[in-house]
Amino acid sequence: MQYQLGASSKMWSIAYWVPHADGADHEASPIQGFASGVLRSTHLLMFAAQLPMDIREMYSDRSDVLFSRAAGIVQPSVWPIMIEAVPDLVRESPYLLNCILSTEDMVDPIEKIIEQSQRPWLHVGPKGTAARISFEDLKCEDFAQFLRDMVERNNDQRVKRIFSGYARSDLFKDAPMSTDCPIYLHNLTTPNDEILRTLHIEQRSLKSIDPNKTIEYIDAVARSAETIRKLRRALLKPHNFRAVRHDLILAVDSLTWPFFRSGAKKIAEKIGLTKSQARIVNAVILRDGYQSKIPLQEGEDVQQLLQSPEVKAFVGTRTAELRAFTAALTLLATSTFTTTIRLNPGLNRLRGSLAQIADCARGNGPHHNFKTRKLIRRLSSSIEEKLDRKIINEIRRNTAAVGSVCLVTDMPLEWLEINGIPLSVLHDVSRVPATPGNVMLAQSAMSDRIRLGLSDFQKILVIRCFEDGDPIAEDLEIAITSPNWHKDGTQLPDVQFVDVSTVDQFVDAIESFHGAVLIFDGHGTRDKETGVGSIVIGGNAIDVWELKHRVSMPPIVLLSACDTLPVDGSHGSSAVGMLALGAVTVLCTMLPVRSRRSATFIARLIYRIAKFLPIVTRGRDLGVDWRYLMSGMLRMSYATELMDQFERDFGTGFLAQVRVKTNMDINSREEKWLTNLFRRLSSIIKKPVRDIHAWFDDRMEMADSLKYVQLGRPELILIYEVSPLEASNARKEDSKNNGV
Repeated sequence: MQYQLGASSKMWSIAYWVPHADGADHEASPIQGFASGVLRSTHLLMFAAQLPMDIREMYSDRSDVLFSRAAGIVQPSVWPIMIEAVPDLVRESPYLLNCILSTEDMVDPIEKIIEQSQRPWLHVGPKGTAARISFEDLKCEDFAQFLRDMVERNNDQRVKRIFSGYARSDLFKDAPMSTDCPIYLHNLTTPNDEILRTLHIEQRSLKSIDPNKTIEYIDAVARSAETIRKLRRALLKPHNFRAVRHDLILAVDSLTWPFFRSGAKKIAEKIGLTKSQARIVNAVILRDGYQSKIPLQEGEDVQQLLQSPEVKAFVGTRTAELRAFTAALTLLATSTFTTTIRLNPGLNRLRGSLAQIADCARGNGPHHNFKTRKLIRRLSSSIEEKLDRKIINEIRRNTAAVGSVCLVTDMPLEWLEINGIPLSVLHDVSRVPATPGNVMLAQSAMSDRIRLGLSDFQKILVIRCFEDGDPIAEDLEIAITSPNWHKDGTQLPDVQFVDVSTVDQFVDAIESFHGAVLIFDGHGTRDKETGVGSIVIGGNAIDVWELKHRVSMPPIVLLSACDTLPVDGSHGSSAVGMLALGAVTVLCTMLPVRSRRSATFIARLIYRIAKFLPIVTRGRDLGVDWRYLMSGMLRMSYATELMDQFERDFGTGFLAQVRVKTNMDINSREEKWLTNLFRRLSSIIKKPVRDIHAWFDDRMEMADSLKYVQLGRPELILIYEVSPLEASNARKEDSKNNGV
């Protein structure tokens, strides 16, 4: 594949739009929160995932296609869109090649919109409709002909110059390639199957999973994941393999808060279902494993119960939601050809233990942090039991060294321990919320990179919300302005503090800020009835979702407040809402955090931006992603908390050099940084390393660094020494000055 200047530009993309109508009420589905129109068009999102996402892909071999997506050079664009927004889209789309995929009821109104616009759009629909081509007949040659027509009609000489060579070329035909991994015909493996299909790799057999054999589900998930992992290594050239990030997607579907708080069975009975019907609904919605086990009493006919209109409505809705969840995962996986491991849905049955953890963490007992960690380790053991050893081993293989993991879940899988260490400590971990489904789909479909330069971090906004006399109101400002950060001459960003006491002031402060990073410094609270975690402004819990048409968030939001994504809470929490308001990533909290530790963490992060970013971005053509930067910061904070407790327990204060060496290990992505730390601690107190491990297991409290979640898609934020836009403007200015 040729990588011309502007290799990641939208002009190369083939954009796919899937229109839908949600009806007058715009209500989301009750169980996982997907728009009704999305549920009716899920199959088209799946169809789009198989198609070429970039003009150059049609003329390139599968190895180059794999590299270009893994490196973020090709950025797939597949978007569900309300039918009301299509006329404006057709007029203003920034893409050169646009393709609309329509369900039968959407074909005629879409054709009318395209005809009125007189713009050349490719419209694909069911056979026998007014769409210009059918799904059955669509092939790569149609896109190639569409490109030729576009080049011929376009009056822009730059477009003609760039694309005429492709328009005259023959499509590339990959050599036949196949795999022994079968098509399992199941949602569990669909994202990986679609990667193989997109790369034109034949799966030589079909295999159905026996619903009565749990081991067959586990084998299918593990084998499918193993196939993609090995495929990446086999197809990518060695230098390309080292250049790209190797992510792993861990996913488990979820339910909205009411179904956890009240129980699916109680909700079903409340709306008039019989107890027998309610048991069926509960078994289908809140599964205890990969398959639904329906408890029957003597004389009950399961088929008769399933055919009742009331049960069929529930089961049909849940089936459609799970297809939508799978479609969203497929868009996420195929955007970078990333391995997906679908986890046991029975994990959702562990949600009850999260309330116990939260109650303990919010308590005022003298040992609540110690007890909280014990409860979390117990949760991790329960998760591991649900997952099976084969799945755990495949997770290990996919995250060799310091890996990258994208969670799609509402469970705190960041706390899953691998070899006794939490996943978020071992690897760079981010999370896409599984509910509400509309947000999950929007996050999964995102692929555009946000490309920032060091200059975008010169100003940082802190919105501070405290009542008069609050004893922690100045903790963050004191931490940030400490003279310790300037001892080595480092020039920190300009941190602007704005105090607000009303929602209008909050909105005005954000709208007048044009930087990349917003920090909210204040209190968070969780509503016991709704489970919603909210930020507090002027003494009141704020529903940020109500600000959707009033404010647009910067790409990076840091919430220095408690319970902004409560571990025992609802999908309506502030952190999820801020994703809906335009943030690309939100650093949020699952539990209460200690003010001074939180303030120190934010101050260290700002210092890291000033000191570390210029070093790590130097000479990095593909940039450095924000998840990498934030994960390193969380890892260093975890190490600091560990060493602070070591000093308290052993009465030693000689750890300055140990701290420096540990930070160096973390920044260099040394896989054994924690092992090295334990060895250094053992040498200080002159005891065997096993004694340090025993102390760690028995005495370590819950670290505040484990309470944070990188919500959203921080890996899409790429940071360069000089942003591509700045570099482009500089070149234009040079050309202008030189008279070119």
